[in-house]
Amino acid sequence: MISSQAKIQGVLKPATWFPLSRNFHQEIQKWTASVEVERLFDSVVEAVGSVGGLSVDTVDKKGRFLKLHFLTPGGKWLDVYELNFSQTEETTEIIVKGSSSGILPMIIPCAPL
Repeated sequence: MISSQAKIQGVLKPATWFPLSRNFHQEIQKWTASVEVERLFDSVVEAVGSVGGLSVDTVDKKGRFLKLHFLTPGGKWLDVYELNFSQTEETTEIIVKGSSSGILPMIIPCAPL
């Protein structure tokens, strides 16, 4: 039940519907690395499986986009992370957007609604 609710809530993200709530539940960061973009992208996708609670929702290798879901221990709150990779002349840049997706934790039936 939790995984099906997470897929729905990961798309709807009800915590971001309200302007005052959205500001507290969302953050954007810019990361840089001195590694080729394809190699870094593949390494991140491979590493996700070794982090407890973290799973891959969307992989677009050609568009260099990755969407991850993180279920917190206990209450199973769903956080969504979107990573956009791009190559500059000297570095790889990753724009990371993280947001809490829900008003209710995933252990509550019909939480995404």
